[in-house]
Amino acid sequence: MTTGAAMAPDERALRAHLESPAFLDGVGRGRWRLVGVEWPHVLVAVAAAPRDHGPDEFFFRFDLAGYPVEPPTAAPWDPDANRVLDQDRRPKGGRAGPAFRPDWKSGAALYLPFDRVALEAHPQWRTRYRHRAWNGRRDLAWALRFLHDLLNDPDYLGV
Repeated sequence: MTTGAAMAPDERALRAHLESPAFLDGVGRGRWRLVGVEWPHVLVAVAAAPRDHGPDEFFFRFDLAGYPVEPPTAAPWDPDANRVLDQDRRPKGGRAGPAFRPDWKSGAALYLPFDRVALEAHPQWRTRYRHRAWNGRRDLAWALRFLHDLLNDPDYLGV
């Protein structure tokens, strides 16, 4: 772990956001939990609504290089295998299915307007989905709220 003056501005920004009321509120409410930071990667578990065929939480591995000016990119993650989550274990449902598409960049990025890879492929999303697109005023808690909402939506089906 990098500390003090040797820490880059993007990592310093993230570490400050991890102590923010918004992030800590999500932790306190059981919506997400920080699993670990190996800069520039951050592993977070996000709680999912109970479903017959679904886990209690999904893990997401974020790449936060350039944070918060640059958008994050993230993928559903298998922490045991330390790799992108297999297709048959991904969230399904009306809104969740398209967001966690395994056919999009081989499942290594989210198909959402706050994901760096998606925004590079669809730059028009910055204006078309302005209320859901990343900008430098957003933080990790904002993205986690979005993911939590998807995994707790009535149309979320489990895996």
